[in-house]
Formats: sequence, structure tokens, C-alpha cells
Amino acid sequence: MDLFNFVRETARLRKAQVALRRGTFHTLLAKGELYAFERVHENQRVVAAFNTAQDHQELHIPVGLQAGHPRVLFGEPQAVALHEGRIIVKAPARSGIVLSLES
Repeated sequence: MDLFNFVRETARLRKAQVALRRGTFHTLLAKGELYAFERVHENQRVVAAFNTAQDHQELHIPVGLQAGHPRVLFGEPQAVALHEGRIIVKAPARSGIVLSLES
């Protein structure tokens, strides 16, 4: 994806997801080259995960047992699963992924 399309798609995502504009912010994971946070607004919950490493990584993001099913809103993860209160994301090198947690 070129820079113009990247900016256009992230702006579109921010406009479509009120949680990204007005939601409360919570860091969920900060370990080495892996980082994840959530934004929550009313009944909308969005998780953003980043892998800044030079190779693919598996992120285990704690979201609680009441978390809804993760749906990819942005990015191209190799796999996404919800298991025992954690989202498991297989993220390509130097990537960002945005998920919605749906009930």
C-alpha cells in the first residue's frame, strides 16, 4: 500500500470508529517490539496492535473473558484468534493491525 492510500484508509477508519476519536485509552501490551492498546467508547471496543520487529511475531493481548469476537478492520494479520481472554495475533514484520471486538 502506498503512502497516499495508507493515510486515506487510516483516516477512513478513524472517521468510521467513534472509539478511535473519543474512546478511553488503555495500554494492553508493551513488550519489546510489541505494543497494543484499546480505545473504548460506549459499546464500541477497538484494539490496535503493532509489531515493529524485523520478523513476524505472535502477540498475546489480554482483553478479558468477556471480550467479543475479534474482527479485522485494518491490516493483514497472518491469523487472529480469541483464546481464554486473550487475542492471539500473528503479525507480519513491521505491521499494524486494528481489530473490533464484537459481541
